[in-house]
Amino acid sequence: MAMIPSYTDIPFGDEKGVYMTIDLGGTNIRCTLFVRSFDHYSAPIPRSIDGTLPTGFSSRSQPTRQTFSQALFYWGKEFRASGVIGEDVVMLLQNALNAESLDWVRVIAMSNDTIGVLNCLRMGNDTACISLIVGTGTNASYREDIANMQNLSNVPELLDHMCINMELGEINLFPKTQEDEELCAQSKNQDVQTLSKQTSGKYLSHPPHFGLSRALNENSFYRR
Repeated sequence: MAMIPSYTDIPFGDEKGVYMTIDLGGTNIRCTLFVRSFDHYSAPIPRSIDGTLPTGFSSRSQPTRQTFSQALFYWGKEFRASGVIGEDVVMLLQNALNAESLDWVRVIAMSNDTIGVLNCLRMGNDTACISLIVGTGTNASYREDIANMQNLSNVPELLDHMCINMELGEINLFPKTQEDEELCAQSKNQDVQTLSKQTSGKYLSHPPHFGLSRALNENSFYRR
């Protein structure tokens, strides 16, 4: 598994301000605008006091190296777009916003979707330390003591714990059926996200399709 560091920790409940989130999912894109003030959520307002809107970008469609530059490793879930792999996706998003005269929307942070789920859960449960998503894709994250992490650089001085994006969908340890093998062979990303292809919603219809198609072609259905 990739075990990608997020360079962020869980929220502690004293965060304040006006924010927007952009969530690029495996099925939908969601934007949420909200205000957090005095530990309560109030009605959305368009911009913060200085005229800009701090924005966080969350994605479950492509794992990234979550350091201060968000370089794309590879596309997941059959996504394809040229000129993105190896590039800073936060900068690409900001440039696209600027081109649409939305430069007042400032992308200041990025996280994986499971880390976003963990952060949301932590706001209402101060014991939460693990998140799991089984939806369009499959992934998990957890909170780790930085003292237990190796080969880590550029860690902010005040950070003693960090949320880790496990990329759980990359596990390739479980037995595969013939239909699993056919799915992997026809995938745009043949050698990645194996567990996701076996468990997540995006791919669940494929194994029955392959099995039924083969049975029809081989005339192997039983008849009375």
